[in-house]
Amino acid sequence: MSDLNSTTSPPSVPVELPQPIKKKIVLRRSAAKEVFPPTPKYKVEQQQQQEQSILSSESLKPSCRHGSITRFRYLTEKNENESSSSSSSSLLDIKRIIEIEFQFDKEDENTFKPGDYLSIFAPNPFNVVESIANRLNLNLNDRLDIEMIVVQEGKVVNLPDNLKRANARTIGYLLSHELDICGIPSKRLLRLLGENASDQEEKKKLVHLSSIEGKEDYNQMIGNRITLLDLLISYPSISNIPLHYLVDFISPLVPRDYSISSSPLSSQPRHATVVFSVVDMNINQKEIKGLCTSWLEDKCNESILNNIQQLNIDNNNNNNNNNNTTTTIINNIPYEIKPTNHFTLPKDTLKTPMIMIGPGTGVAPFIGFLSHLEKTKQPDLKLAETWLFFGCRSESYDFIYRDEIESFVKNGTLSHLVTAFSRESKDQSSQPLGYVQSKLLNHSSQLFNLITNNNATIYICGDAKGMAVGVKSAFIEIVKKELKMMMTNKQMKLFLNGLQIKDIY
Repeated sequence: MSDLNSTTSPPSVPVELPQPIKKKIVLRRSAAKEVFPPTPKYKVEQQQQQEQSILSSESLKPSCRHGSITRFRYLTEKNENESSSSSSSSLLDIKRIIEIEFQFDKEDENTFKPGDYLSIFAPNPFNVVESIANRLNLNLNDRLDIEMIVVQEGKVVNLPDNLKRANARTIGYLLSHELDICGIPSKRLLRLLGENASDQEEKKKLVHLSSIEGKEDYNQMIGNRITLLDLLISYPSISNIPLHYLVDFISPLVPRDYSISSSPLSSQPRHATVVFSVVDMNINQKEIKGLCTSWLEDKCNESILNNIQQLNIDNNNNNNNNNNTTTTIINNIPYEIKPTNHFTLPKDTLKTPMIMIGPGTGVAPFIGFLSHLEKTKQPDLKLAETWLFFGCRSESYDFIYRDEIESFVKNGTLSHLVTAFSRESKDQSSQPLGYVQSKLLNHSSQLFNLITNNNATIYICGDAKGMAVGVKSAFIEIVKKELKMMMTNKQMKLFLNGLQIKDIY
């Protein structure tokens, strides 16, 4: 880690406060107030056809590219206390973090730039698809014919993209790839379920959940991660739901976006790396898994088993650790390259200072930024200051990309590295525990000088609710301290609005 030297900044800087931005207020409606049944938007017909394998016949998603995972590695060490029931196991709840190397479709001529995303389309688990179909008496092999029947005067109304893709395909494809059946049910869907419950008590409970009066119960349902399948099991009188309402009331299944952690200059042609935390938790004795992250991890683990079987490798040689990189080919991963016009390197990249704040996997785009700077910097030209504030729970277990980051410091690509470890045991940490927002305050003079006198760009990537709020509050405190002026919090926030802050969550 680099040793930071304080720099002297002027006692005060003229501040021109920008005008406040007007915000539009949107009022939430109660689904219980809607007229039921509503006028159907779609006409959906089912055509029976010969039995076939849903997974094999419709594994490819239309209207997007299909790439391959060519390499993956676990970036976090396995915590020895992970399976322990002792109190020490709660000290370090280390997530499994995986980096994958992704190869784009050979016909995909699109490239990416630092800051872009890789959007991955993960299917719903087939056991959930099958259970919902059985519960609602749907035949997964029936082919669909979907038409738009709502017409707005003077306008051509088209099917939503997810239903366009599902048209002329099977119910199995629809439930697997186009409807978010594993997400939190909307209030409209709860009302639909209630109206199709024959038991009056069940109807009353479901309609209550969809109402304004049921807000607290609905929020509790969200906290417990209750899904459509959970509701169908808990309320057995629900039946005979028309398919044309299901495709309308269940939200589309959307891809998951992952920041690319490599530079197009340092990657192989048509290759990029992304990193993700595997979402895996237990709520009320119910195992909750992230849809896409669990699917990707399962794909990676399947490839390990295949390699063992094909190469007759001893299992002990395939333990997941920080140095284990598995070369494999996992095909038919549906994806899109999602460009960003906001979270990008400065136009004058080599001359504009950068302050990057990214705890955990939030560091991913900054690895891409620094890799790109490393490839583009000129030996005879001094690079503008670059700061990276990185935080994680444990220096020992989940300091991801440590070797790469320390290499950037060593070769001068990264000027300053500031780390924060929040849950490390005292005998294992080389520094006091803390979070990135508190570390910002320790360097207020240098940071204030960069943002006011050198037009530095501030990048924030990570948790929107906790870390990002704390980081922006820290910058308000920095401004208060360095300006040495009495200003209201509102004025401070307006000042922040005038800074070059770019954030993604």
